[in-house]
Amino acid sequence: MNRRTSESVLGALALLALSSCGELAPNLRQREATSASELARLSADARTIELLTLSGRGITDAALARVEPLTAVRTIVMLDCDEASAAGLEPLAKLRELRELVLYDCARLEGAALEPLQRCAKLETVRLHAKSVDAATLEQLARCKRLRSLRLTGSLAPDAEAALAALRTALPDCIVVAAK
Repeated sequence: MNRRTSESVLGALALLALSSCGELAPNLRQREATSASELARLSADARTIELLTLSGRGITDAALARVEPLTAVRTIVMLDCDEASAAGLEPLAKLRELRELVLYDCARLEGAALEPLQRCAKLETVRLHAKSVDAATLEQLARCKRLRSLRLTGSLAPDAEAALAALRTALPDCIVVAAK
C-alpha cells in the first residue's frame, strides 16, 4: 500500500477497535473494558490511561476493584453496568486524579450507593443518566463538596424537587443541569 492509499483509508476511518494491542500504542490514553479480565490487562498501562469506558454486565464490583492501579485515570464512563453497586464504587474513591464520572443507566448506582463518591479527592463533574433521579441520590451528590458540574438526565422522582433545591444550596459553585 502506498502512502496516498494509506492516507485515504485512514482519512475515511471512523472507528478503529483494537484488542490486546497495548504494545502498538504505549501512550494510548483511552481504553474500554467490559469484564474483570479486560480491566486486569490494563494494569500494564496504568500510568497512561486517562479515560476509561466500562460497559455491560461484566463490570461487577469485583471487576471495579481492578481499577485501583490505574492511577492516571481522570474520567470514567460507566454504561449499563447493572451489576455494579456501592462496593464497586469504593475503589474509585482511591483514584486521586479522578475528575469526571459518567453513569449511564447503571441501575444499582443510585441513592446510598453513591456514598463513596464523596471521598473522591478531585471529582468535579458527574453526569448521571437514569430513568428516575430520586431524593436519596441527590442527597449523596450534595455531599461531594468539590463538585462543580452536575448533569442529570431522566425524570425527577416526586420526592426529588426539594432535594435538588438543597443540593443547589449545598453546592453554590456547582452548575446543575436537570434535563428529561
